[in-house]
Amino acid sequence: MTLDISIDNKQLPYLAQAWIENENQEKIITGPLLPPLRFSALSRVRKAWSG
Repeated sequence: MTLDISIDNKQLPYLAQAWIENENQEKIITGPLLPPLRFSALSRVRKAWSG
């Protein structure tokens, strides 16, 4: 599983959330996978799991 967190929100550039999507890019869980995270406006985080 790979989790990419990007910050594309121009109004709140310091908040990011993650969720799981199906092949149609529809959310398959009702809430966020992670709570809002604070990063600098240009930050990008990538975490990969194998298993």
